[in-house]
Amino acid sequence: MKKIIIVISYCAIFFIILALLINIVTSLVPRFSTYEEQKKYGSKMYDVAGKIDEAVFYTTSPFRCKLIKQILLLPAWNKSVKANLYILKKFPQAKEDVDVLGWIADSYFYGKKYDKARGWYEKQLEVFKRKYFKNLSYPERKDVIDKKALTEELRYIVNIQDSIATCHTAVGEFSKAIDMYEESLRFLEEAYDIDRYDREMIFRKTYIYIAKVYKVALKDYQRAFETYERMKKEFSDANSVCAADIFIGDTHLAVGNIQKAKEIYEDVLRNYKYPNSPANYGEAQDRLRCLKDGSSIVALDGVVYKIKNGKVIVKYF
Repeated sequence: MKKIIIVISYCAIFFIILALLINIVTSLVPRFSTYEEQKKYGSKMYDVAGKIDEAVFYTTSPFRCKLIKQILLLPAWNKSVKANLYILKKFPQAKEDVDVLGWIADSYFYGKKYDKARGWYEKQLEVFKRKYFKNLSYPERKDVIDKKALTEELRYIVNIQDSIATCHTAVGEFSKAIDMYEESLRFLEEAYDIDRYDREMIFRKTYIYIAKVYKVALKDYQRAFETYERMKKEFSDANSVCAADIFIGDTHLAVGNIQKAKEIYEDVLRNYKYPNSPANYGEAQDRLRCLKDGSSIVALDGVVYKIKNGKVIVKYF
């Protein structure tokens, strides 16, 4: 028993020293003479942290995930923050660089510092709207069709606003999250001239996010149903309507009405028979199979439904 305690103590000391060394290394930010070189380094640190984050995500062992997170992942995002904050300190033009502002915001976000992340996302959004949105004079718009440029601008804005809303959700500010998502939907009016498919891909997910907050966080199921109906009205193509109907079935599951959910999934199978079946048609089949064999349903909006003893357990990530 004494030997085991000694081994554990040595291991603990080893990991503490390793963590200290990593923190010392990550606190050092090399100084470059030009903005381009310093920004390239900031970008590199952001990319490295992202790759480590991805590796942790695909690591199955909870112990290994926690160990990698404490020793590698959090220091990596901290390094990214420091590297990009230094750019702001040394080069005034960085304050108008949406790339740098976005790297800082993302680094705080993935480091789970959501309040700080939200503040930097808001700065990134303000700069982008002022410098780029509908501004025909910026270099990237040269020789680009206005419709294509507007599409990418709207995509950029909605992505930032979704990130801000996610930060609100992470700290329990659900009403603020919904307000920000609704702000994204107000850009639908700006998007009538862009490609129909792009418009749907940019904005449809926002309806899903709103309904998820109502359904899981606030347990306001009626508002969730209403949000899916809004999605169907806005996007009347088969893919969107089919997806909304499946999410409506999922919401009945969240309420605890398993039989009603089954009826909705069965209706989807009847209404979208081959050869006109949309891409997500198979999800209804999968849900019915899961309900039959008792396995968990993992929905595309990140909500997990598990049936146990006739009751529905709802989790989300």
